[in-house]
Amino acid sequence: MQIIRRLWAVTPDRCCSARSAPAAAKGFIPLALGLATFALGSIIGVREWLRADSGETVELGHRDVLIVFAAMLAVPLLFEPLGAYVTLGLFGAVLLVLVARSSLLIAGFAAVVGMAACWYFFQVALGLQLPVGDVLERIVQ
Repeated sequence: MQIIRRLWAVTPDRCCSARSAPAAAKGFIPLALGLATFALGSIIGVREWLRADSGETVELGHRDVLIVFAAMLAVPLLFEPLGAYVTLGLFGAVLLVLVARSSLLIAGFAAVVGMAACWYFFQVALGLQLPVGDVLERIVQ
């Protein structure tokens, strides 16, 4: 407990104030959760890997769950080059085609409507500018 208290720099008089915590301590909880998730996932993975030597078939997961997981991993990689709107539209279209098994026409139309809704909600209603992306900036210029 003393190690956690020193890393997080929490004292009883400052436990609820995020502003009073030092800059290095502000990312402690996400770091601790990430390390715990990695450790527990590694334990489960090694256990299943060792169990696979017995000749049993190991199921990695449901097809749709794996597709959504892979698509979610692609979103941060595409967010900067393609921008927020195109990335979110592409994410929705891929999920509609691969998981919901919609036609490309319906998925494309839904993606365009979703991108327009995202633009309206963030740009017009909230006044926030989401990143446009390097590709669209080169096209517009």
